[in-house]
Amino acid sequence: MADQKKIDQMSKRASTTYIKGIQGIVSAILKTKEGMTDEEFGSTMVALDLKTIVADKLQDIKTDYVKAHVEILQDKKPIGKVND
Repeated sequence: MADQKKIDQMSKRASTTYIKGIQGIVSAILKTKEGMTDEEFGSTMVALDLKTIVADKLQDIKTDYVKAHVEILQDKKPIGKVND
């Protein structure tokens, strides 16, 4: 059976990666605003493909998430009698 401590650690690792990814996106967007007028910044934001940017930035969280679930599923033992 999967160890609850291991599940908790993997969940924490995944959430930390997610938070860092979001912080990185926000930081990059705010740096973009430097030296721009509000109108220029607004036009830039409209022109950006934020969906792709977010997806690319958070690829690590997706990979980590899948890896964690695979490890947890591999640790699981069947409940009850198993027929060979």
